[in-house]
Amino acid sequence: MKKISLLITASLLSIGLPLTANAAVFKCKNEAGEVMFQSNPCPGEPAILPENKSTAALTTSALIGSWAITGFGDIELEEAEVGEDVWVFTEKTMEVITSGKSLRPDSYTLSGNKIDLGYSKYTIVEFNGTTMKVKTLGIVQYLKKIK
Repeated sequence: MKKISLLITASLLSIGLPLTANAAVFKCKNEAGEVMFQSNPCPGEPAILPENKSTAALTTSALIGSWAITGFGDIELEEAEVGEDVWVFTEKTMEVITSGKSLRPDSYTLSGNKIDLGYSKYTIVEFNGTTMKVKTLGIVQYLKKIK
């Protein structure tokens, strides 16, 4: 069921339909010590989510290559299913290949731990150069570099 919704989401992205993305929420204290919640990092804090301690290696060149989706949400894909859905990064484009069909490549920029497609932003929560955990439109996806 979740795989179908992933494919529908990918199909909508392929036609350029803007979708609402979830945003990060940061808990900050102002100068008076009051707790505030905001969509931007707190003053003096990095633009990386606290749980994302391994993003020092996160650069555009580190993304370049093919990444197989190994799971999403709380579902871990069977070994035979890994590789059916792949993200392919070049220096300037991100392409999604689902069940062997290539969707239109999109231009992207990498800003901190955000992949910005212009119409949507994905948050890279964990990254170590060979695996990554990404929040995409409310779904957490797990990817493994295969090329």
